[in-house]
Amino acid sequence: MLTFAIPLALIGFMGQVQPGPIKLPRTEYRVPSYPGTFLLSWGLVQDEIGIPEEVRKDLQQARQVHDDRIKQMMVPSYPVKTYKDPLTPAHATALNKISASHKKRLGEIYLQYYDVSAVADPYVAKLIGLSESQRQFAQQRLTAAHRKHQDAQEAMFETFRKDSEILQKTVNQTPVSMKGGLRGYSYVVPRDVQNRHTDLTRRTALIRTREMAKAREEIRANLAPAQLANLKRFKGKPISQYFYDGSNWGTAQPHPDLVLNINVQAEMGFSLKQHLEILKESRALKSSPRMTARVISRLTESQKAILRQYELQYDREYSILRHDVATQLNLGAGVTDRIRLRLEELEVEAHRKADLEWVKLDGPQAQSQAVSSNRGAILEECDRNKRKAILYFLSAQQRNQWKEMIGTPLQEIQPGRGYG
Repeated sequence: MLTFAIPLALIGFMGQVQPGPIKLPRTEYRVPSYPGTFLLSWGLVQDEIGIPEEVRKDLQQARQVHDDRIKQMMVPSYPVKTYKDPLTPAHATALNKISASHKKRLGEIYLQYYDVSAVADPYVAKLIGLSESQRQFAQQRLTAAHRKHQDAQEAMFETFRKDSEILQKTVNQTPVSMKGGLRGYSYVVPRDVQNRHTDLTRRTALIRTREMAKAREEIRANLAPAQLANLKRFKGKPISQYFYDGSNWGTAQPHPDLVLNINVQAEMGFSLKQHLEILKESRALKSSPRMTARVISRLTESQKAILRQYELQYDREYSILRHDVATQLNLGAGVTDRIRLRLEELEVEAHRKADLEWVKLDGPQAQSQAVSSNRGAILEECDRNKRKAILYFLSAQQRNQWKEMIGTPLQEIQPGRGYG
């Protein structure tokens, strides 16, 4: 049995139950307009395009105001009338303050991030030479995929709502005070219900991944080779991040932990001066992508090559999903879409099996230890299967190229899990 403190703000779940099914508005799916000014809020993008420190601070302040307002809105007693968005005007102001070269790079990152989904934007469609019918096809196909995901979300919410009705009638409710001034009730929820909800949430997200991948594949097939070549050209230099088609943004590269590792520094032939500079930088900015970017800018080309090899070995096959690595391997966007879909399928199934082990946790301590061991074994097997799945989608030539890219093992570094 699990005990959860549920905020009153989460209406329709475990608080006050919604009287009927939840219906989501069936609006047209739209990608943010080019050049994606919302990307300016992301530290990874700020570092990549090198925006001025003054602009960076203004954006950070707007983000903090936004986060504070969201937290306040979660407090039931907070007198919210209308929400004033501080981010959109901050993004517009920042766009006016950055240089033309910064704007150009921002647009390139936008195209890398959304890939063919971006052709639904009128400016991008004109930029790469699409007809209006092609743009409308992309818009309609993305909308259809989005609505299938909304259908799945509504079904999920209805399951939650019905379970909430049953739980309110059958479980004990205890008023509790929660972190951040929230008020709510403490529910004792059966583990099987919690596992079912968690699995349903994952499977609903998987539907979005699957439907959007299908939509992008059809949009891609509807573009002429010259149009696809234009899209690739306007993307510019690949950014070394795990991100794709407006769906995710992953671990910053290079890893700060690797830059600070003594073995890595020794392999790169760091001088005492370089080592001391990194120590000073890390104390000022701590272990962060921003600190790492400053350090990397001072490395020699040979040192950068060694560090990149460490990155690939650290993240293993998951590195193949980095945009720059996928580009180097000449993986088509359709292939990376299929890889990510397969990884998510494996992840959902493994977590379903692992979560079922939690049902056994109410037994003796020895049994609890066995459960933890079983869960760990299931997730480790999932990790191995995911890495094998990535290589499965590569041709023999691409697998050989990947082996050349990672090279011989360098100093022993505990591998990470990258995208996975």
